[in-house]
Amino acid sequence: MAARLQQILAKAKAAAEPLYASLRTQAVKQYDTLMTSNARYVVKDEDAADKLLKQWFFTRMSRCEPQGST
Repeated sequence: MAARLQQILAKAKAAAEPLYASLRTQAVKQYDTLMTSNARYVVKDEDAADKLLKQWFFTRMSRCEPQGST
């Protein structure tokens, strides 16, 4: 029983590997294209990059109205 299960798993792995490789290749190509076309939005300054998440979060929070304040 265990030997049969190992055979099935080996066949499934062999069938899935080409699909995985193809999908991985396509994903890497799309990532590279996306990052190349949006390179102008990448922040090079470490201090500015560290502030970005906080700026985004608190900017969004400032747009929310607290419940009950009318």
